[in-house]
Amino acid sequence: MDESSPTNRRELLRDLLGRAVGHALRKLPERLLKNELYGREPTLLRPPGAGDLATLSATCRRCGQCADACRSGAILMDDLPAIIAVRQGCSLCAEQSCSATCPSGALRPTPPESIRMGVAIWSKLRCRLSAGEPCDVCVLACPRQAISQADGRIVVDGDRCAGCGLCEYGCPQRPRAIYIDPL
Repeated sequence: MDESSPTNRRELLRDLLGRAVGHALRKLPERLLKNELYGREPTLLRPPGAGDLATLSATCRRCGQCADACRSGAILMDDLPAIIAVRQGCSLCAEQSCSATCPSGALRPTPPESIRMGVAIWSKLRCRLSAGEPCDVCVLACPRQAISQADGRIVVDGDRCAGCGLCEYGCPQRPRAIYIDPL
């Protein structure tokens, strides 16, 4: 045995334990994440490159490799891979590690500007801006600058919005003042 063996075993054990815990957390079904504070059932978004639900369902092996590879921890596995924005939005990472590791091709690499998972919907009644309070969390959270403020309102450019859910995830209001309507 060389001197590095215990360190390697420790690292291996740490890695295996981390993966097991991460995998167990990603297996949480949507119903366990429901909370009255959100005012509705959390929306399930298909990950980038997933295509339509029928294609995803037919081609996905349900192996969880996409969830394990997701650097932001946004992808959960129930039956199919999904993103629940109130838990964690998709970071729209350039490397698209989720689709790069998908062995079945159910998640296909997609040019970042072509990623579309949904569109953000703003609720005037729930937003702090409507009460005259300053807030720009959703504007700052949007990686595509699809959300702006004008005349005390939030404006969503549906053509630019990827539906990543970072605005919904960051919204300080309960129930959320902005949410993603999936495509």
